[in-house]
Amino acid sequence: MTAPVSAPPELEIPFSRVAAFIRQITHDIRNNLNAMDLQAAFAAELITDKEAAEEVRRIRQQVQQATRQLQALSSNFQAGKPSPVNYAGKIFMEDLRDRLMRMFPDDTADVTWTDSLGDEEISVDIEMVFNAIAEVFRNAIQFRDPGTQITVEARREGDKVVVEVRQKKESVPSDPATWGSAPFVSTRRGGYGLGLFRARRLLEAQGGDLSALHDSASGMLRTRVFLPLAP
Repeated sequence: MTAPVSAPPELEIPFSRVAAFIRQITHDIRNNLNAMDLQAAFAAELITDKEAAEEVRRIRQQVQQATRQLQALSSNFQAGKPSPVNYAGKIFMEDLRDRLMRMFPDDTADVTWTDSLGDEEISVDIEMVFNAIAEVFRNAIQFRDPGTQITVEARREGDKVVVEVRQKKESVPSDPATWGSAPFVSTRRGGYGLGLFRARRLLEAQGGDLSALHDSASGMLRTRVFLPLAP
């Protein structure tokens, strides 16, 4: 009688090694894509047929899009070291609103912006915080129920400034408390499970935090970004 073959044990690889591998392989592939784009640009100068030239143009667009996608993927594995500066809370919210409206011009018409901040200053790395909140906002848009509003509210809670993204949602695909706690976990088809994970890492690197809670009674989903006050 043949003994059953047991499955090999799963490998446990430190995330830092996975991140280094992803950064290296995306870098190498982007180099190859950039070389292809240069060759296509050279070919376009030699082509006199209009239809052929248009096809080369489309190929270049596809190559450039793939390069941008790889760059975006690689950025999810680069938390970086923060360089915090003091930032007036009200000015921060004005700048955040302007940036999100530029990033999501087709999705901000139904967004309400409120804040009750006074003279509070936060101590943050500006780009890291903007990138983290942009991921939270992108997630809210992608999972938004049709016809529902999104509210972005800023307020002080103790020694933190809270930026809350609030939206009506009758049900959620998984426990929001776990969102972003581990990489490669996504309930969205085609998702990588890296956006909120990166947002959480960016915030935690500078004394911030991220939490999400769904109230089934009211059907309200609240995602909160906590930012440290300046000393």
